[in-house]
Amino acid sequence: MIHIKNKLMATSSLILSMLITSTVLFSSSTLAQVDSAVIDEMRAQIAALSSRIEQLERENELISTTVQQSQSSSRASSWTDRFKISGDLRPRFENIDDDSISSDRNRNRVRARVAVEAALGDNWSAAVGLASGGTDPISTNQTFGDGGSTKDARLDLAYVTYDGIANTELTAGKYRNVFFKPGGQNLIFDGDYRPEGVALSYERNSLFFNAGTMILESDDKFRDQDKETLWGLQFGYEFALDDGSFILGSSYYDASVDGSKPFFQNNPSGNSVDATGTFINDYQEWELFAEANLSFAGKPLRFYADYVTNLDASEFDKGWALGASYGSAAGLGNWQLSWGYQDLEADALLGSLTDSDFGTGGTDNEGHILRVAYGLGDSTRLGVGYFINKYGEARLGQKVDYDRLQLDIQLGF
Repeated sequence: MIHIKNKLMATSSLILSMLITSTVLFSSSTLAQVDSAVIDEMRAQIAALSSRIEQLERENELISTTVQQSQSSSRASSWTDRFKISGDLRPRFENIDDDSISSDRNRNRVRARVAVEAALGDNWSAAVGLASGGTDPISTNQTFGDGGSTKDARLDLAYVTYDGIANTELTAGKYRNVFFKPGGQNLIFDGDYRPEGVALSYERNSLFFNAGTMILESDDKFRDQDKETLWGLQFGYEFALDDGSFILGSSYYDASVDGSKPFFQNNPSGNSVDATGTFINDYQEWELFAEANLSFAGKPLRFYADYVTNLDASEFDKGWALGASYGSAAGLGNWQLSWGYQDLEADALLGSLTDSDFGTGGTDNEGHILRVAYGLGDSTRLGVGYFINKYGEARLGQKVDYDRLQLDIQLGF
C-alpha cells in the first residue's frame, strides 16, 4: 500500500510540474488569446493537485509510523514469548536450641533466588540463575549482620535442555534436581541442592523415569577419577484412585567414595570416616517410596513414606521417613498443616546432600518436623516450622537434643 501511495505522489508531482512548465512556456501574446476561464480552471487544478499531494504525504507518514509500531510490538512480543523470569524471596527468623551448646542461637536470614529461562527454538532451551548464600551446596540462606555488609550472590543454575524426543527431557549443566521426593521431604536431597552433570526425565501416562549424574568433583588434579560422581536411577508409577492418586516407586544411587575425603570443606556430615578423615564406605543407596494424594472436606490430604538403605555399609545403614499434610496455603486465607518423622542412621546415605536443617544437617539424626503455613496472597505465605530432633548416636555415642524454630515469609514471582 505504501508503494501505491508513493506512485500516486510521483504521478501527481509530474502532472503539476508539466502544468507549471506549460504555463511558463506560453508567450504573452498566446496567453492573451487564452480565455480567462481556462486559466482559472488550470489554477484550480494546480491547487487541487497540490492539496492531494499534501494529503498523500500525511497518509504515507501515518502508514509508515503504524508499520514501525507494529514491527516494534512484534519484536517485543517475540522477546517476552522466548524469555521467562522467575524467582522467590524468603526472610527468616531462626532459633536453635542445641544441648551441646550452653546457650540458644538466634539469627535473621534471607534466601533470594532469580532465574532467567530462554526458549532457543528447535526444542532447545537454557536457564541461568543466581541465589544468595555462600559455597554450601545445600543452603542458599544468607545471615544478616556484619554491620549491614553486602551479601554474596552466586551461580545457582546454568543448564541447557533438549525436549525434542517424545515425553523426554535431556538436561546438562547445573540443573534443578529431577528426582521425585515423596511428600517433598528432604530425606535424601536437600531442597536447595542443584546437581551438576547430566539428567534425563521421561514421563508417559502414569509412568515416570528419572536418571542423572551428579558430579562431586570433576578436577582430577587432586582426586581419583573413579571417586567423584554420584549417579542415580528412579522409576515410579502413579495409580489413579476414585478421589486422588497413589504413587509407588524405587530409586538406586551409587557414589563410590570409599578412600576419598569429603568433598565440601572436609566435612563428613555424619558419615563414618577413618582416622585420616576419609570415607570407610561406598554409598550404594536403594530407596523405596510411596505417596498418596487424596481429598478430605474439600482440602488436599497427603500421606508419604520413604525408606533407604546403603547396600555397602555393614552397620548404621538404614533411614526412613513418613508424614502427612492437610490443606494448601495457596491463596489469601488458606492454610496448611504438616507433620513428618525421620530416622537417618550415619551411613544410610551420603550426608553432604541431605536436609541442612534437620538435626544439625547430614546423617546420624532422628525426630519430628511440624509445619504450619497461612496464605497471605496468591504467591505469598507465612510459615512456621519446628524441628524436635536428636543427633549423634553413632559419632558421639549418645543422643543430643536439638530443637529449631523457623518463622518465614515466603514470596514467589
